[in-house]
Amino acid sequence: AWSMTDDQRLASGSYDGTIRIWDITSTTERYQRTAQDVTNTIEYVTCIAWSPDTQRLASGSDDGATRIWNTSTGSCETIAYMDTGHVSLIAWSPDGRRFASGSSYGTVQIWNTHTGACEKKLKGQR
Repeated sequence: AWSMTDDQRLASGSYDGTIRIWDITSTTERYQRTAQDVTNTIEYVTCIAWSPDTQRLASGSDDGATRIWNTSTGSCETIAYMDTGHVSLIAWSPDGRRFASGSSYGTVQIWNTHTGACEKKLKGQR
């Protein structure tokens, strides 16, 4: 995912659980982190999204967790777990105070960015 304010930064996630932020002008990593740094388990990164101010990066994984990473320090600020399924999409609210994560089972949960509390659950009809 490209940074929304800086076209020189690119974030990537991979199946080995690694999240990287790249500086494409020098082709070097600015940093890398894994879910293992936080939870001692390796989880596939299924999706990533920059916050509107690019100060945070959200990563979704196959264990149903969305992790919010501080892009300056690399620290994990929040972890929010879906009720069911792996995280297949992440979207930020325009003000960055909330984010939504969607699961492979047709549910969407809306979260408070700072507390990690679920504010709403949406369930699609099948």
